[in-house]
Amino acid sequence: KLVAAKQHKDCFFNTASLTEAEAKTVVTSSFQVVADSLYQIELVNRVGESLQKVVPFLIRIDMEVKIKDTPFGTSGAMLGLSCEQAERILPQLSKYRWLKFVGIHNHAASQNTDLESWRQNIHLLEKFILNLPKDIDLQDVNFGGGFPIPYANSNPLLIEKIFSEA
Repeated sequence: KLVAAKQHKDCFFNTASLTEAEAKTVVTSSFQVVADSLYQIELVNRVGESLQKVVPFLIRIDMEVKIKDTPFGTSGAMLGLSCEQAERILPQLSKYRWLKFVGIHNHAASQNTDLESWRQNIHLLEKFILNLPKDIDLQDVNFGGGFPIPYANSNPLLIEKIFSEA
């Protein structure tokens, strides 16, 4: 409701607990779905089939980087596939007729001001991407946020500094 229908294709939907009703709403809206698990991939494929609509989707990858300076780290929190799981699933995507793989989503933590963890995460993600089979059509890499925003009780670090340093 917040985004004009013509902009839906540029939006991403991600939740750790995707229900069938939510999947139907998201697929109908034409949002890109970020799948956290094989269960979500299969659910969105079923919903796409029931609505006769091919769904653009990304796979969330957990690079398993521990973040030092925030309590909002997602590593090991069952938010995303491990690299090993993704490596097994990606070559099998063609069996999901109602899904169109467009990319990888990665979100290591919210309020992440630890430059070393940004570097580590980016380098691991780069290694993963460079090792993808050549027939995988990777169009998007979505870092999904985690950039620090100024809260009253936080130590903000400029996004520009994070990118230039990492």
